[in-house]
Amino acid sequence: YHQKKLKLSIEIVDGLLRENPKNLSAWELKALNMKELGQEKERIPVLRKVLELKAPEERGPIFFELGVLHQKLEKFDIAIRNFQASARLGFNLVPSHLLAGMLAFNQGDMAVAEFHMREVRRRGSTEMEMAGAYYLGLINMKRGNGVLGASYLLEARDLARSNPDLQMSKDLKAPIEQVLEPFSKSQFYANVSILAQYDSNILQLPTSASVQQGSNQATPKTTLLAGFGYLSAPLATFQWVPSYRFNANKNFASGLGSYEYASNTVAMALNWRPLSRLSAGLKSELTHSFKNVDGSYRSYTAASDLGPFLRWTYSEDLQVTLEASLRPLVNFSQSDYGGTGSGFRLMYRRDGTTRYFNPIALLSVDSTGTKNTTYRATATTASLSNLMRLPGDHQLTPAVDYIQTHYALADPVRTDRTWVVRASYARPVSARWTYLGDLSFTANRSNLSGSYSFDRWVVGVGLSYTR
Repeated sequence: YHQKKLKLSIEIVDGLLRENPKNLSAWELKALNMKELGQEKERIPVLRKVLELKAPEERGPIFFELGVLHQKLEKFDIAIRNFQASARLGFNLVPSHLLAGMLAFNQGDMAVAEFHMREVRRRGSTEMEMAGAYYLGLINMKRGNGVLGASYLLEARDLARSNPDLQMSKDLKAPIEQVLEPFSKSQFYANVSILAQYDSNILQLPTSASVQQGSNQATPKTTLLAGFGYLSAPLATFQWVPSYRFNANKNFASGLGSYEYASNTVAMALNWRPLSRLSAGLKSELTHSFKNVDGSYRSYTAASDLGPFLRWTYSEDLQVTLEASLRPLVNFSQSDYGGTGSGFRLMYRRDGTTRYFNPIALLSVDSTGTKNTTYRATATTASLSNLMRLPGDHQLTPAVDYIQTHYALADPVRTDRTWVVRASYARPVSARWTYLGDLSFTANRSNLSGSYSFDRWVVGVGLSYTR
């Protein structure tokens, strides 16, 4: 072997192996000779024999070499498994994760690719961290999660700009800028939806079910929702998002005009680093509601919501948002129903594109702060929903909410416990149009059951247009 008489060396080794088939050193020498001769495909069964004879903790280099050989032979699934085994044994840890992740990405297995690229980004040098962030960006882009994908690409771009002399920085500069280019543009958006519904117990106020009475009146109705807004470039450090929303309901049962409302909402959000994995901002909105009184709409309430938010995105599996707000309310018909409330909200979401598991969990505490102490309340809400992508572009989102509302200063003290079980349905029929459906059941149970306990169900279908 050292004299480069490789074929003679193999003949001698084969003689040794005929005498002792478990001679590990002979198998290793044969593999070295075949490598020098370029017999890559033929080496594979020899390396597998070496693998069989090696102690388990010493197999990492052989797994890695088998991975490289199978990659050259375009047997990518086998190559991935060998690189994964090499990584598990800690041999060439970061390169093993990188090669397994790249091959899985090229094979379209985004879940496997994401796992390995997370390890590359977490464990590697600056260059490997950059490569891991870049691939994590592409993975999430392919999944349709543009915001998370852009945040990883921005991370890779920042690393490249901080280390311009690295070869990886030079290699990735143009691809990163090309992918991020659409995020440097501003855009307008608009949508309008109409729902035909049946409501078994239309509510007296256009607010949450937990702080009001049921009317004991059933009616078919229609609900119109519309809105438009502007998104400044999300790639900028600060993003402005002004918007306007409108909604109104029309009841078709006679004598229920006083349960018809229309509201106009103007909002402004200021987002800091909206595409970064840690972002924050300030949101504000003002809603002016009108109530149908004897055939004409009159000012009913003016409610505002102002406060900061903080959002942290670790991955598609973990996004957490924390919000706080002040909520001044003016009631034009009964001034003592107004006051200044507050809200606190913690939300977890899996912002992914898997078929059946994309949950959102919400915990919030809200205070109404009305001047009239009878209606001054604190509501605690726990909510869980899950987006399910069914075959045929059908999207179903089942959800359940539990709200406990406590009126500590009322006489007598009042506590309502409300369960809402709901499901919404959507199916895009074109780039602009979407079929809609909804179904909900509300059960409100109050300690003052004669006045405030009620059941309600609502079913509806509709159509939405977006551009």
